[in-house]
Amino acid sequence: MKKRNIILSSAEEPKENKAESLQRMGFWSGWGVGKRIAAMTICVFLVAGAFGAGMKYLEDSARQQQANGRNSAGGQSAGLLSQMNPFAPLPTPTPTPQLSKEYIYAGSRMLATEDDGAANSQAQPFDLVVWRPTTGTWWIKDSTTGLYSTNQFGLINDRAAPAPGDFDGDGLTDFSLYRPDTPSAGNATWFIQPNSQASTPNYSSIQFGLNSDVPVPADYDGDGRADIAVWRGSSAQYIILRSSTNTAQFVTVGQSSDVPMPADYDGDGNIDLAVYRSSNSSWIINQSGNNQTMTQVFGQAGDVPVMGDYDGDSKFDLAVRRNSTNQWFYKQAAPGGATTLISFTGGITMQSSDVTVAGDYDGDGKTDIAVWRPSTGYWYIRKSTDGLMRSDQWGQSGDTPIAVPMKR
Repeated sequence: MKKRNIILSSAEEPKENKAESLQRMGFWSGWGVGKRIAAMTICVFLVAGAFGAGMKYLEDSARQQQANGRNSAGGQSAGLLSQMNPFAPLPTPTPTPQLSKEYIYAGSRMLATEDDGAANSQAQPFDLVVWRPTTGTWWIKDSTTGLYSTNQFGLINDRAAPAPGDFDGDGLTDFSLYRPDTPSAGNATWFIQPNSQASTPNYSSIQFGLNSDVPVPADYDGDGRADIAVWRGSSAQYIILRSSTNTAQFVTVGQSSDVPMPADYDGDGNIDLAVYRSSNSSWIINQSGNNQTMTQVFGQAGDVPVMGDYDGDSKFDLAVRRNSTNQWFYKQAAPGGATTLISFTGGITMQSSDVTVAGDYDGDGKTDIAVWRPSTGYWYIRKSTDGLMRSDQWGQSGDTPIAVPMKR
């Protein structure tokens, strides 16, 4: 009910008779000074209590309304997801305090993050994962239990390329595809389905990059979430959509023919923008700590760069795969690091068509050298824990192998 204030003129003021007025004054004047002060104090406390209770009610009501407003869009909280909307832009995220993270990579992509602490003191072993473009299906085999699962995320005969990363910061590798548009349009679109939402139709998408770009998602701004990013060879640039600010960053490193190899080479917890130049086997690293460029020659003609943390010191090493001798070589990125050789064992000989799938498959914190053979679908993994060879048939010709920890 609405309260109205009515103003009366002096002629309309209500009057009381003299007897009533004297009676009221007599009642109050009959009290002593001490009683009057006590009564007034009690009244003040009662009024203050009522006011406080009213404010608490309004505060709780406002908080509830705010929560209802946050969840009103399709019943979801504000965040990464856009339900069944393939062209909805990603909202600007609100930065939140993060625990210290361990960043896990394979090739040039950030694959997952692990919180440091007692519950996560051991790295999560990589799983055997392939994406089948003919059906748009992800096939995931748990490295520990051998159990498998599938997830339909992609189109039949899709032109997309997998670009996995932890885009929502929950510690799980998400399903992500980088799909080029028609050649005439020249654009590309990212489609991302959080791992935790794999059984639902929820996903988000954003147009970012060109057909000729190479997807290189990683946590470039250190907020615990993978950033959408591409390497553009035509301009030798990293183009990064920073998840902390939802703004694009352009950084030039190397030259157009280089191969992007971003990782934390100096162990400061931040991604260094780096490239590998096959013409002279040089690594050009833009160091995040001092923004200085470091160049080192490591490798020889015909080598394939296979970056990883092979010694488990939380710094990524310069590493190459040499098919001609069935060997991998790595050294620390810091100047003066010694070169270490790792050989395949168990009678397995690498082939030039083998796809590099280096990763930590035994959970010891060190990158294991590994390849996937397209002709047979076999994974060959040399375990760093004991040096023994592991072989698993997982996938078939035409599949794309993905070295990631992706347990659901």
